[in-house]
Amino acid sequence: MEHSPLANANPTGLTGTVFGTVVTLNWNDNASNEYGYLIERSDDGGSTYSPVPFGGVAPNITTFSDGNLLPMTTYSFKVKASSDNPNDYSNVITITTDNSNFICADAQTLTSCGSFTAPDPNQGNGANNANATHAVWYKFISPYTGTVDIFSCLGGADTRLWVYSGTCRGLTLIANNDDECEMTPGSNTYASEVLAVPVTKNIPIYIEWDDRWNPSSFTFQIVLNDITDACAQATNITTAGSTTVPSVSCGSGASQSGATHAAWYKFIPPTTGNITVRSCNQSVNTRLYVHTGSCGSLTLAYSSDDDCSAGGSLGNVASIISNIPVVASTPIYIEWDDRWSTSGFDFDIIYQGNCPTDYTLSGTQSISEDFETDGVIASSQTIQTGVMVDYDSGMSITLEANFEVIVGAIFNAIIDGCGGSQ
Repeated sequence: MEHSPLANANPTGLTGTVFGTVVTLNWNDNASNEYGYLIERSDDGGSTYSPVPFGGVAPNITTFSDGNLLPMTTYSFKVKASSDNPNDYSNVITITTDNSNFICADAQTLTSCGSFTAPDPNQGNGANNANATHAVWYKFISPYTGTVDIFSCLGGADTRLWVYSGTCRGLTLIANNDDECEMTPGSNTYASEVLAVPVTKNIPIYIEWDDRWNPSSFTFQIVLNDITDACAQATNITTAGSTTVPSVSCGSGASQSGATHAAWYKFIPPTTGNITVRSCNQSVNTRLYVHTGSCGSLTLAYSSDDDCSAGGSLGNVASIISNIPVVASTPIYIEWDDRWSTSGFDFDIIYQGNCPTDYTLSGTQSISEDFETDGVIASSQTIQTGVMVDYDSGMSITLEANFEVIVGAIFNAIIDGCGGSQ
């Protein structure tokens, strides 16, 4: 049986408040016969709206909190009675989320070096030290072992800085500073700076900027120093598949001219054969070098610059090297440098004509491809619209919690291994 929409008085007076990445909505309930209220959200300036997941409330409820939002992003919201005509909405409000890093537990993760803009440290009650109430927090995960400089010099504000090791439940203060360098050129030395703080690869440190002197936004920088051998700290890869490069902005580890920083990877082939290494269709301009030998005695074997499409309007500025011979258990070294960009991206290692042992896949799959192995496949990929992807395993295929196939993509999962007939 079909029911016609009821004549409900529209909700009015929609307002919203933001704390971090949570928006709380309130409105006036002007109806007496509604079945409940539905909340819709837009992230494109109001051109299109979608229902907020689990964004419904019971009759006579006039508030809803949406916590499934991105930081520093502008959203539009509107509300309607669930039983009302399709176009009978409240007024529309537009609101921009904050960074949500006002307490240690919500610290913003940084995996790159460079300059960062801190939001106003004016909410959250997250300060960890005396004479301050609020703070902004960061978790820096260094790509290399070395020392790091952290400073707000010339960042435009009077700041106070604390740096910790450990975890949010067990912080150990390792450095702090107040009034060390100029806030702006020629101004008082009320900005903060700590130098040569030791860091260990992949072990986080926590950075706290509190409101002791200033509740306003400012900029600060992170510089990684004293990297004795970036190659020796290369990240190990032991299976073919996709790998994420968080950024290419730390460590001064580039081996070739025209670049300063590099991200290093040590691929230990599971089987003998030929491989392709590529960064195509990642919307990043990359430069790639492949070395043989060992750290301290490397031989540059292959290079690529501007050899495949980066996607979009960038053209052929990404990198690809095919037919690289590899021997089982004999490492090769993959170097991505910052000659053209410090941005992060995903790259693929693909066997050609030989059957790899396993595949561990992640990142965005933006080109059609067949991943075939007699071993296992584990994937957290996002498969984009317009591509066809086959996972063909001889043993098992594990689709992890964040695996996703976008509408318009074709995905096949097959259990018959290399050379199978499916």
